[in-house]
Amino acid sequence: ATPRWGEVSVSSDPCSEIYPGEAPADQPEVAAIQRHVLALGDRMAVFIDAHTYSQMLLSPWGCARAEISEISPGVATHAAITSRRYTFDAAEHATEHDAALRAAHGALEAVHGTRYTYGPAASTIYPTAGDSTDWAYAAAKITHSYGIEGRDRGSYGFVAPPSEIRPSGEEQLAALLALAEHVRDPSGGGSPSPSP
Repeated sequence: ATPRWGEVSVSSDPCSEIYPGEAPADQPEVAAIQRHVLALGDRMAVFIDAHTYSQMLLSPWGCARAEISEISPGVATHAAITSRRYTFDAAEHATEHDAALRAAHGALEAVHGTRYTYGPAASTIYPTAGDSTDWAYAAAKITHSYGIEGRDRGSYGFVAPPSEIRPSGEEQLAALLALAEHVRDPSGGGSPSPSP
C-alpha cells in the first residue's frame, strides 16, 4: 500500500507536474520498480529517490496526518500547498533518519559548500501524497528510505543547466557514500568514506 496516496499536493489535471496518475503505481515503470524493490527484500538497505530541485535531503514521512486548513481536491498548486498548515506524525525511525541525514548533509556540504536542508519531507519541503520514499519505508520496510532534491533552489526549476550537473553529482555522491557508511556503522567507528 502507498501511504495516503493522492490526498494532498496533487492535481487532477493530467498535464500538471503534480498529477499522480489514476492509481498508485499505475504506470508500468513505477510498477516494475516496486516489484524489483520488493523482490530484493531485506537485501536492500537504502532506498533513494533523487529529484531536482530545492537542495534538500528528505526522510519519511512525506504524508500529512491531518490538514489544519482546507484545500480543494484536484486544484492543488505548489503555492497553495506550501501556504497550508498540516500536522505530522514522526516516522518510527525518526531519530535514526536524523542521524543518517546529518552524516549525509555534512559530507554533501563539504564538497562545494552548497547549502542543503534536511528533515522529514512533510515538514521540510511540503506534504506529499504517496511518494516513493514513503512507499519504500512503509510497504517495502526499508528503514533508510530517503529523497534527495538536488540543485538549485528554484532559479532553473526542473531543468538544471549543464554547469550545475557535475557539482550536484559530486555533492550527492559524497552524501550517498556518507549515508552508506552510516548505515553500515551507525556508531561512526569505521573508516572514513572516500572523497568523490
